[in-house]
Amino acid sequence: MRPPITEMSHFDDSKALQAIENITLGGGVFLAEQDGVIIGMIGGLASEHLFTQQKTAYAICHYVHPLSRGTSAGVRLIKAFEKWAFEIAQVNATILCPSTGIEMDRVIYFMKNWI
Repeated sequence: MRPPITEMSHFDDSKALQAIENITLGGGVFLAEQDGVIIGMIGGLASEHLFTQQKTAYAICHYVHPLSRGTSAGVRLIKAFEKWAFEIAQVNATILCPSTGIEMDRVIYFMKNWI
């Protein structure tokens, strides 16, 4: 099994900030907080689907801090993203794209049981 992408290269804060800025220009970024501390985020874009004319929202970054995994933070972030997607961006569908490769067995379980 390949290691998570975060283990294959050094995490670059400035690159992550640039990605978030790019997402906010044409999409939405939502943060989860606990006691004033950011514990997670989800961000994505709305555009036409690659193979159809259907307007689709793609969640391209969904992350919850390790100490907050197993809480409702991940679900709440997805619900906030979907609300934005359907009500504000006026899409017909959403697609969640797990991208970090971190704890994929837990991600798969989460997707099957909570989404």
